[in-house]
Formats: sequence, C-alpha cells, structure tokens
Amino acid sequence: MRAGFPTLRDRLQQLPELHSVDGVLVQRSLADDPFEQQYLQVRRKEGRLYTDAQVRSLPRPGGKLGASLEWQVRALSSALLVQHLRAQAGEGAIAELGCGNGWLSQLLAQSLQRDVCGIDVNRTELTQAARVFGHDQRLSFIAADIQTLALPRDLFDVIVVPACIQYFADPAELVVRLLAQLRDGGELHILDSPLYADAQAANASAARSLRYFTELGVPALAAHYHQHTYASFDRFVVQRLFDPRRPGARLRRMLRMKQPHFPWLCLRRQDNLDALRP
Repeated sequence: MRAGFPTLRDRLQQLPELHSVDGVLVQRSLADDPFEQQYLQVRRKEGRLYTDAQVRSLPRPGGKLGASLEWQVRALSSALLVQHLRAQAGEGAIAELGCGNGWLSQLLAQSLQRDVCGIDVNRTELTQAARVFGHDQRLSFIAADIQTLALPRDLFDVIVVPACIQYFADPAELVVRLLAQLRDGGELHILDSPLYADAQAANASAARSLRYFTELGVPALAAHYHQHTYASFDRFVVQRLFDPRRPGARLRRMLRMKQPHFPWLCLRRQDNLDALRP
C-alpha cells in the first residue's frame, strides 16, 4: 500500500466479525465442521500434509515431491498466473480462496508486491500458513465460510480460486458472490480444478471419487467433492485463458510439451454485471 494508507491486514483486523487466533483472523460465527478433519485425514494418508520447510519450498520442492505431477502442474499454473497479473499492472489487493497452507498467497505477495489475503475453512493449515509466512505484513489469513463472511466491497482487485471449486456444490452461486466482492475492473480466476464435458463424464468421476475416498477410509468426504461441467459457467462471460479441449492444447499434450493441466477461467466483473443484478 502507499505510504499513509492502512495495509489490508490493518483493515481486516478492524472488522468486528473477525478475531485473531494464532495469527489467523477467525470468523466469529464459524462453526466446527467435520469436513476439516475428514479432509486432513485424507491429506495425511496421501502424504500431502507438509512440514514447514516443505511449505516454504512450494511450488518447487525438491526430491520426489517436486517430481510429482501435482507440483509440476501447480508450479506452471502459478507462474502463468503471476505473469498474467503482472501484465495487468494492478496494485490492489488479492484474495485467494482455499489457500490451505498459504504457499500461493505468499508467492503472489512476494512476486507482485501486493497485499494478499488467504481464506479457508481449514484452521489447521491456516495456522501453519500464519506461522510460516505471517511475518510478511502484506499477508493476511482468514478462517471463514466465504458464503457467509461479510467483507467490505472495496478491498479486492483480484480473487483467485485455485484447486478448490470442486468443494462448492453450486459454482455459479459462488461466482456471483465473488464477482460482487470485486472492485470495479476486478478479475476472478478459477484454475487447477477439473471441469467435465457433460453430466455423464461428471457422474463417472463422482463414482471414481467415492471409490477412492472409501479406500482411504473416509467415504464421507465424497459428499463434499463435487464434479462440475463447463456448462456450470454458461451464464457468465468467461475468458478461457487455457482450455485443454482446444486442438492446440491436445497437440501439445500429445507431444508432451509443457502446458497447464486444468482449465483456467477468467471472469471480469465489468463483463458480468448482468449476472449481479437481482
């Protein structure tokens, strides 16, 4: 922020709906939810709960972790996101929904020199994020339900939804809420999550997910993991910054050339004002 203006963290700390716990701003009305423990149980069995040192190294960790498809994909997609936002030459604050341990929030704050707020319902990983990255005054972390959290409408120029749209049952409802949260000229980015061609493909994926979570001993998590189709966003004006269905993307995949793995959608607030009207 410019000299003489409060940081994003200062503004958030003044909101009566939030109180600080272990460096995390917690929504006072946030109830305990079994989803967090189910999610953490799966992450633990997958070997995806990381040490503080590993979190600091993301998205380019060393060893087997760095060689995994997940982190090759996330390293590329986050680099492309930074490149896009840098080209926009914006200065306003950024929100990351589903920030987990905070690595992407930290990357955006450091790379773009902008205030960033990471939001999640997972208090365990948020506490780690605050411990590892909380020294950076540009960073804030909030434990909250984005569907009920009331934030000032003049805070964010950019909202990023990476690898978590599948945890929301109604993506269109979420998009409307997030677009309404943006300042004029703002952008919403949805990336690193699968989208399906049609209901048949989505249902087949849902069946695979149920089998997977059942094998891990946490079948209840399947009820929180939703398979969305491209049609879920038909009511909006969407810029597809990457679409794996395009012929060029298919060719690059056949040739094993480096490219994003999942769709990357950009929705600009000014293009979607009709969707915000009652």
